[in-house]
Amino acid sequence: MEAHPLEKEIGIETYLTQISGIGGKLRTRIEDFVVEEISINGIIIKSLTFNQSNPKNDLNLKNMPPKSTLCLVIEKYNLETLTAILKIASFLQISSRNIGFAGLKDKRAITVQQISISGADPQLLLKFQTSGIYLNRIQPGKPIRLGNLNGNYFNITVRQLKESLDRLQQKIEQIKIQIQNFAIPNYYGPQRFGTLRPNSHKIGRFILQGDFEAATKGYLTDIFPQENNRIQEIRAYLLESWPNIKSDQPAFSKELIYENKIIENLRKTNYNYKKSLMNVFPFRYLLLFIHAFQSYLFNKLLSARIKAKMPLDEALEGDPVAILDTFALPTNVIYNVSSHNITTLNQAISMNKAIVMAPILGSDCDYSHHPLADHIERLIEKESIDLSLFKTILDQKINLKGIYRPIVFKPKNLNIMLDKSGNVKFSFSLNRGSYATTLLREFMKTTPLNY
Repeated sequence: MEAHPLEKEIGIETYLTQISGIGGKLRTRIEDFVVEEISINGIIIKSLTFNQSNPKNDLNLKNMPPKSTLCLVIEKYNLETLTAILKIASFLQISSRNIGFAGLKDKRAITVQQISISGADPQLLLKFQTSGIYLNRIQPGKPIRLGNLNGNYFNITVRQLKESLDRLQQKIEQIKIQIQNFAIPNYYGPQRFGTLRPNSHKIGRFILQGDFEAATKGYLTDIFPQENNRIQEIRAYLLESWPNIKSDQPAFSKELIYENKIIENLRKTNYNYKKSLMNVFPFRYLLLFIHAFQSYLFNKLLSARIKAKMPLDEALEGDPVAILDTFALPTNVIYNVSSHNITTLNQAISMNKAIVMAPILGSDCDYSHHPLADHIERLIEKESIDLSLFKTILDQKINLKGIYRPIVFKPKNLNIMLDKSGNVKFSFSLNRGSYATTLLREFMKTTPLNY
């Protein structure tokens, strides 16, 4: 079954299941998409404010050491993780770099996650009040880094379903059986690339190539029909006059903070595209564009494996295979499959003790023996990149060497309930790095705009 054209733009080209979907729409209400982080110890960090009529911050700072690193829980409503962190950092008058988090969470959702704050006065937090952000469970601790989580627990409701209850139930059961019998391709979901404007991977490629004008132009002027008409008109006007920004150029609406800041900086720096981007985005935010490009390459590679009818739950010679820990997370123990170990490793995979991985391309990736080596070579050539570009990004020797990612995932404790109103409620856990929408698209099979 063919993927939606918008999904093909980000490298997703197929489905695991070949049963027609139930359709529907996610996030018609913010409370329809609840994400609760699972700590590194496997504990679900439950919401304390969801369903409360008057949610508020709940911080007990008694005996809190001054200027210590603070670990706390942030619950946010309809807000991006990075935007929430910028708001907190601005209020505390510290750099956003001083706020650590384990993973990015959805915007259009209620989300619960751990953060750490360093170099701030804890007493200031008592005065912090911003709509949609609530802080609680504070304690001294160590800085939280990306990846310091086990996974996420989801409660999701799908609405606007049009088929009969009997037909919906039949489809749900058929798809669920296939998902439980097979593993799901571990695609990076649409929100990795921008749901309304899925172009962050293209901007990342331009930054990697050092073409900062193209990156800036793409960020400001790429037009997508899912944005409202007024924003499309502003982007079109800017594109028509590019590279000059006319004095009567209409401003973007105030919620498009970065667009307005980039235009302001372009005028101030006499169209220094690189400097303008670096003035507006913290370096780690610019890296997210690079990561999005790497994610796109991974999706293309996974789609190629599926199209070539190569197995996902069985290793081939040249595949990297990771041993799993007690939480079914891949460890750093990775074997390259050869004729000598293929039988043993495939036995471990069949017992859920190991998993096939694929490369997230970087500077030190050796893919010469990979089953899709020729395809990887063609993909790199088509995208006009050299892997050595990952060594230095924006003049910083960051060196993204490349890592491995599982090519499949399985949801844990998947429960599905169809209510009398014809809404479907899903609850399940996923390991870190896997996307709920990648699971739900197998059930829904609709436009990514409905995810």
